[in-house]
Amino acid sequence: EENAEITLDVSLAYRDNTFDDWKEIAHAIEIRKLKCTFGSPKTLESEGRHYDCDFLPFMEIGSVAHKYYLINIRLPVNERKGINVGIGEIKDIRLVGIHQNGGFTKVWFAMKTFLTPSILIIMVWYWRRITLMTRAPVLLEKVIFALGISMTFINIPVEWFSIGFDWTWMLLFGDIRQGIFYAMLLSFWIIFCGEHMMDQNERNRLSGYWKQVGPIAVGSFCLFIFDMCERGVQLKNPFYSIWTTEVGTELAMAFIIVAGICLCLYFLFLCFMVFQVFRNISGKQSSLPAMSKARRLHYEGLIFRFKFLMLITLACAAMTVIFFIVSQVS
Repeated sequence: EENAEITLDVSLAYRDNTFDDWKEIAHAIEIRKLKCTFGSPKTLESEGRHYDCDFLPFMEIGSVAHKYYLINIRLPVNERKGINVGIGEIKDIRLVGIHQNGGFTKVWFAMKTFLTPSILIIMVWYWRRITLMTRAPVLLEKVIFALGISMTFINIPVEWFSIGFDWTWMLLFGDIRQGIFYAMLLSFWIIFCGEHMMDQNERNRLSGYWKQVGPIAVGSFCLFIFDMCERGVQLKNPFYSIWTTEVGTELAMAFIIVAGICLCLYFLFLCFMVFQVFRNISGKQSSLPAMSKARRLHYEGLIFRFKFLMLITLACAAMTVIFFIVSQVS
């Protein structure tokens, strides 16, 4: 039938050797909408031909700490309640598994294990150098330190524990860590540009960047709510998917669209700030001809390097925004 729904009575169990009994992790009754096409005209001659159906979201688990898993799928039929009526005869079920392979996992664990102490040593050295100065740390130095903390947080290899412990919240935890790092990185780029605008009224105060940091906070909050609606519920029911209902799909799309709009606003703010910085530098360049040749060459070199750094910052921000939007759409 058109817009047919399939009801799945599903459960997931595990065991760690071939002699133990299966232990159930989760059980649920899930409804999915079938999106199927029939390649031939619906006549008696086409009886027995198969429909071509789209894949359905089925299950997602955050860790695989056990050696053996068992998936049980039932398709109960109840004509009175209209359960699994009008879906045709099931001839074939295909399960597509997407997992992180062993080779990548080894390299990933090794890199995290090596990078974490390296970044920690650099951070300690950096902050010690800052505190040795006679003046108090400025806003940009504090933001660089905060960015280092967020980078350390995302790199701490807590994944080692997921080998021995059944930490189903690892995917959600990874998303939260990534979200904190992205928010900190985007804030750093804004403050980095703002602190070089040579406007003494706006400098060294976080409150002066509320217009630019505001969209980052709103976008991060929207994505956090979306993640809690999807992976937060999957902690209890790994078979749940927000995309299976029309209301859930619209809600999820709304959160992602708002986050995308916030990112675009942020990028426009960043472009405007870089434009202001370039305008200020151009104003300072007018005094260069009056300087001696050696001093003029020194300042021209500084200005060139600074402009290059600003353009690289803008390019990095643009690629980050584009990558994020494309990955969310896919």
